Amino acid sequence: MTNKELFACFEAYRKIEIRGIMVFALEMPPKLVYVKIQADHAMAVLPDRASLQMMEYIARTAPSKGEWNDLPLYLDAVTLSMNDREMLDKDDYALIKSCGLRCRGRGQWPSLRRYRVGFMPWYLDDEDRDLLGTAMRAVCRIAKHGSLGPEDLQKDGKILAVNPADGSVRWEKVGDLSPKEMDYPVCDVENELELQRLKRKPRLSGDWDVAVQAFPFPSSGKEGGAPRYPMMLILIDEDSDTVLDLAITEQWEGEPYLNFARILLAKIAEHGRPAHLLCANTRTLALLGTLCGKLGVPARQESDLPQLYEALDSMLNFMREHPDGDE
Repeated sequence: MTNKELFACFEAYRKIEIRGIMVFALEMPPKLVYVKIQADHAMAVLPDRASLQMMEYIARTAPSKGEWNDLPLYLDAVTLSMNDREMLDKDDYALIKSCGLRCRGRGQWPSLRRYRVGFMPWYLDDEDRDLLGTAMRAVCRIAKHGSLGPEDLQKDGKILAVNPADGSVRWEKVGDLSPKEMDYPVCDVENELELQRLKRKPRLSGDWDVAVQAFPFPSSGKEGGAPRYPMMLILIDEDSDTVLDLAITEQWEGEPYLNFARILLAKIAEHGRPAHLLCANTRTLALLGTLCGKLGVPARQESDLPQLYEALDSMLNFMREHPDGDE
């Protein structure tokens, strides 16, 4: 589907009155694809139920003040958002103008993005446009140019499923669609001798701050593709106000998380056990909490970590001032 064809679908779609936030499904064998639409005509097309639940969880989870919210980087979705003119980037605006789409007023300017885990939200490719256009056509078929309300798409634990091939619809029992918290990785170390040795290390008087999160400065995209956000660990000693370690990896799962745990163990071996390990987010506490329990180090989530965020801000300011890596 070309951009002009996609915006032709959008022209018909935005004329439909939508009453509230709703979800329906597309039959895309061998699975169902989920579509979430809102009253302002914003839309997200998600590949499975888990992705829909993740989107709902992210929408209801506000970050603490001063904390960069990297949860949207865990989304897998093709999205249409409705924005004000000044919120569009130059490529969005150029695309709208080239396709002859007429937009006026606040919240009437479409922006199209593809979310992939670990990457900056990016522009659509042919497959993404096909999927979004199919979802818009399905909404038009359901509404038959009338209005849509929640009762039209979900009832009695079932969801309306549309067959894009012929426009037929049926009710599909899909189970619980409520928000579901992320299944965070947990790090443990099987070398009990090493843990016992570290548990005998002296207890320090001060706390350590730690965050495992996406590094808020993306790497360059390859061949015009979406820039990737590296995953990072930063560890701060509050007493000395020093960065004990900063580790960055391009990978978002598997071995890097175990390496982050090994970094913590190495620093305890070098300096001793902190009085507490203060974790900046749920992900960090889930990752390191079990390990800390075996070491006799109390760990808890703490949103107010000024030294950690000051260190991150300093690094980001340096990178903005030296975008090419100049020292």
